[in-house]
Amino acid sequence: MTQQLSEEQAKKLMEAAIAAASNAHAPYSKYKVGAALLLSNGTDIVPGCNVENCAYPNTNCAEKTAVCSAVARGHRSFTALAVSTPCRPGEFPRLCGSCRQLMCEFCGEDFPIYLVRSDDGQFVKRLLGECLPEAFRPECLLVDRS
Repeated sequence: MTQQLSEEQAKKLMEAAIAAASNAHAPYSKYKVGAALLLSNGTDIVPGCNVENCAYPNTNCAEKTAVCSAVARGHRSFTALAVSTPCRPGEFPRLCGSCRQLMCEFCGEDFPIYLVRSDDGQFVKRLLGECLPEAFRPECLLVDRS
């Protein structure tokens, strides 16, 4: 079971996601996204932002940037994720299917994801299992990973 975030932890995580968006490289879409990944120690946060490329399939999402950066630093266990971008009224950021699948590689169905509107700070909290029901997970491969 994933640990519950304190209000202070959640606030810091969401603020880090909002701040990370300012580093986004989005010259084509102008759609700047920030992400922040809370490591399993409950204090360290790894930021990420989207990095677009003129060859669109080579664009990297903010969530993927944060996860890959954390993995490159030797981390494989995460507590929560926040994703932030400006949204239309009443809407919240959404993870693309590829990022949802990437999160399933490292996180369980009860992994919390905070979806934050950067323009007003409003957010909703979702669980990974809600975002990607019946996910294809490593254990689906029927391979001994030990």
